[in-house]
Amino acid sequence: MIKGMRHFVILIILIIMAAVSVPGVPAFASEAEEYYALHEGTAVFSQADFDSDTAAVLERDTIVTVTETKTVNGVVWLKVEAGGVSGYIPSYNLYKKSFDKTYSLRYARITGDKSGDEVYLYSSPSAESHKLAKLNDGKRVKLTGVKAGDFLEIEHEGKRGYVLQQAVTEGLTYHQYLALIVGIICFAAIALIFLLTYFSKNKKKPRT
Repeated sequence: MIKGMRHFVILIILIIMAAVSVPGVPAFASEAEEYYALHEGTAVFSQADFDSDTAAVLERDTIVTVTETKTVNGVVWLKVEAGGVSGYIPSYNLYKKSFDKTYSLRYARITGDKSGDEVYLYSSPSAESHKLAKLNDGKRVKLTGVKAGDFLEIEHEGKRGYVLQQAVTEGLTYHQYLALIVGIICFAAIALIFLLTYFSKNKKKPRT
């Protein structure tokens, strides 16, 4: 009885796996997903080919519905629908937002690094997009909870934009760590000098 049930369960699992892995069916064709145009003037091509006609030109952050994916000559193309227009966009010209409760409605600080790289607030989750502002190390910002690739969406002086996730910390920033270490070293040095002075003054004179 138990052996028969085991075979039945295995058969059901194999049927499900075969149905999921039917060739020719895109990974997300059964359930359309929303993506956003990464750049101003994102072109929608009539075919998955850069030489095909341009069906539309999208503004930055235009929402599109992705219904199919295909790879042509090493380029991943996403078939999209936007404003009644259907066509293809290279995957690198689109991005998807996800909501991460870890970063939801919390405050964090911008942190630089020892190489001195500048941290910018971008209009889109791309280092090639428009720079809205320069953020100083230690600047306090509000996290919205939205994550797009390696970028987090934040609020800064009434503006919403994106910064690299590695440039955000909820702890001490690089320069704060550096200041803390220098402070500890200075305190230890002062304490050592004080102790040496104290013991040298209170050292017992040898008996004659």
